[in-house]
Amino acid sequence: ISHSIKRSEAIKRTEEGSPSSYMQTQKEKYANAYQYWSADDDKKLVELYNSGADIKTLMSVFRRNRGGIVSRINKLTK
Repeated sequence: ISHSIKRSEAIKRTEEGSPSSYMQTQKEKYANAYQYWSADDDKKLVELYNSGADIKTLMSVFRRNRGGIVSRINKLTK
């Protein structure tokens, strides 16, 4: 019996730590996470970033996580 409890706990931990679980959590927290960026959003992102908006503000405006904002800024400002 103790073996089956350990196995079920391990399965639960694996499911909670899976990439799809992480993505789902991010989508629930940030409505636009993992969605395509529109040309208008790209333009607005660069304008706000160049005017001095901080990452937290951009996260709020675009409803995306920090990684999504930083990655997009890096791509658009190269």
